[in-house]
Amino acid sequence: MLPERLAIGMQEQGWILRNKIIWEKPNPVPSYSPDRRIMPKLSVNINKIATLRNARGGNVPDLLAVAKDIQSFGAEGITIHPRPDERHIRYQDARDLKPLITTEYNIEGNPTTQKFVDLVLAVKPTQVTLVPDAEANITSDAGWDTIKHQNYLQEVIAIFKAAGIRTSIFLDPDERMVIAAAKTGADRIELYTENYALGFSKNRKEAIAPYVRAANWAKELGLEINAGHDLSLQNIAFFAQQIPHLSEVSIGHALIYLVGGGGTYKGLIEGPNGERIVMQQIRTTKTKQLFNSDLLSDVVYGYNFFKDGKPIATADLNKRGWVALKKHLSQGEQDAIVAVISAMMLRGCGAQGLNQALNMRDSGLKNISFALRKEAIDQKRASYQNATENNFNVGNYEVLIPDADLVINLTPDKQHSDVIKSVMPLMKKGAALSYSHGFNIVEEGMKIRKDITVIMVAPKCPGTELREEYKRGFGVPTLIAVHPENDPEEKGWDYAKAYAVATGGDRAGVLRSSFVAEVKSDLMGEQTILCGLLQTGSILCFDKMVAEGIEASYAAKLVQYGWEVITESIKHGGVTNMMDRLSNPAKIAAFEISEQLKEIMQPLFYKHMDDIISGDFSKTMMEDWKNDDVKLFEWRAATKETAFEKTLITDKKIPEQEYFDNGVLMVALVKAGVELAFETMVEAGIIEESAYYESLHEVPLIANTIARKKLFEMNRVISDTAEYGCYLFDHACKPLIKNYIDELPSEVIGRSYKNGDNTVDNKELIAVNDVIRNHPVEEIGKYLRGAMTAMKTIV
Repeated sequence: MLPERLAIGMQEQGWILRNKIIWEKPNPVPSYSPDRRIMPKLSVNINKIATLRNARGGNVPDLLAVAKDIQSFGAEGITIHPRPDERHIRYQDARDLKPLITTEYNIEGNPTTQKFVDLVLAVKPTQVTLVPDAEANITSDAGWDTIKHQNYLQEVIAIFKAAGIRTSIFLDPDERMVIAAAKTGADRIELYTENYALGFSKNRKEAIAPYVRAANWAKELGLEINAGHDLSLQNIAFFAQQIPHLSEVSIGHALIYLVGGGGTYKGLIEGPNGERIVMQQIRTTKTKQLFNSDLLSDVVYGYNFFKDGKPIATADLNKRGWVALKKHLSQGEQDAIVAVISAMMLRGCGAQGLNQALNMRDSGLKNISFALRKEAIDQKRASYQNATENNFNVGNYEVLIPDADLVINLTPDKQHSDVIKSVMPLMKKGAALSYSHGFNIVEEGMKIRKDITVIMVAPKCPGTELREEYKRGFGVPTLIAVHPENDPEEKGWDYAKAYAVATGGDRAGVLRSSFVAEVKSDLMGEQTILCGLLQTGSILCFDKMVAEGIEASYAAKLVQYGWEVITESIKHGGVTNMMDRLSNPAKIAAFEISEQLKEIMQPLFYKHMDDIISGDFSKTMMEDWKNDDVKLFEWRAATKETAFEKTLITDKKIPEQEYFDNGVLMVALVKAGVELAFETMVEAGIIEESAYYESLHEVPLIANTIARKKLFEMNRVISDTAEYGCYLFDHACKPLIKNYIDELPSEVIGRSYKNGDNTVDNKELIAVNDVIRNHPVEEIGKYLRGAMTAMKTIV
């Protein structure tokens, strides 16, 4: 049994230092570490609701009812900011709200008016935030000068603290003001974030820098940190990630949505001009998930092997790269894996089942069997042939499952519920059950017997590519998780880590995750950049070339093999490397096209993320399952009949560089899709490491399948869930971007851009290079690829 505190991820006690693994006995967890987040509370400012009510008169919308709704949606605080003219929040509102608020109650305002001080002392909220705004200000526009006003602030803060009210001072991110604020006796500071919000889209690293410095000073001085003003769903995630000791954020305007049309929403209210105003539950939940530990994970760089609680082997990545093929595993390491997983049974021998089993066997696992339905064995179906032709033991459920230590369910998603209901009664007490995708647990709500340990080991690619990467001496990034409701013997992580090593995942990187995080990020990646956009791009690029007079057989080959060649460059060097393969004028053109595509497609990406987070996507897909996959089969048949799919490719060899020179539009599509998928996932609360694997790193693994047999092969080897999402995205995306692509100059696809003319404006090129290199997906990618020392090029 591995020790309870295994060296995994970037743990708070320094067990793993970049590419080197060390082992120590557990130490007490410190109260704060840069790698340990506290979960900020979300307080919703309801001033905007009051503005709408006052504009129309009467009590519509009902401010008190909306406040109750917001709390029921999961907000952890209500914020109001009454002003002397009562243009939105009235002083009586502050009093009426007090008995209804079951979370934290925060009143903001300028304490230089006696009326405000008396109100706060009478209501006694959880917190008072002191804001130095002038009476005529529409909104807050600056923080306190705590040096100039220090004596006054000391006096008023003492009054509020004597009444048992927590105090916070509204500040600009200025270290001098933070230092002076600590001398006032305040409990917290609230960082005024307008400048961060304004600078976020231009250069987020530059925009966040003064806030990080101010927050670090505040922490050192014993001040807790709040933040507010112009924070939104687009910029809050990065802010919270950079300031892990953030206590609270206040968001108001960005959570109030104007929607003109139907839809059933909780908290629906009517505006002064008949607008439909909504505090949308999905969006509120989504914002909360930015801080939800269920969506936060640790990176695993390698694996430690233990026996009887003592380390018997250590993978030093600086010396050997990732734990590699069987010939690189010591006998002790092989024995350690086998000791954890002694008798393994796989259910399902399709792409994932067969190829995972082959990798495991090559890693030293001997006792691997496939349990198949009796009819599959009797009729010698494909699953039976796959297993027997590769010399695996095959038997039916009743024979194999009762003796298995670990049962791995690798059947199609739509079969999971029936399969689990069949195998669970046969599993011995204390056995473990594994998934490679958490859909059945998260979206279908499957409940597993309490004595069974439930884990997930999810390689981020189709099964065929899992095997190919392993054979090249590398591996595939893998997410692992343990179901929090099913780890009775606390051995779940032991199983998951041993399993991930056996399939070769640790050579590329293993991410400690959760069932929820894996499902939501996996669905988003495969629907958008990984499958959906590649399908849309294939059809539109081919059609455009043919329309522009390019020979169809050449166009088909450029697309079919072009994705593989182009995306292989991002696997090794990110978007930067891919863009550097273009001529300078082509790079600028691809950059401009990608920025336009991102602007056009962003609402669609957001919709897919929201539908995934809310469960609407899964609900729609499962309805199609019940209807015998009518939509899925219809879309599959339509794809097979596209001109691209039916056109035979030319025998003419296309040199590698020509795929870049003649594929500027394809490069732009990849850049736009990778960056937009990454940004959307991170904004939804998925950590950057996971978003990188689901957006950038997996793209070439999917592109490889298109290179074999076009879109048919891609859709054949991905999961049924991925295929459904792919078609859903493709049917919305094609009409969305078709006109834009059709109107692009013909030289962006199928021809050499500008006939080799390399003249550019140097300043423009420098600016474009800077933007490309500083995108967050490039920063986290550089970090993760630095540990992927065994990565191989496709031959």
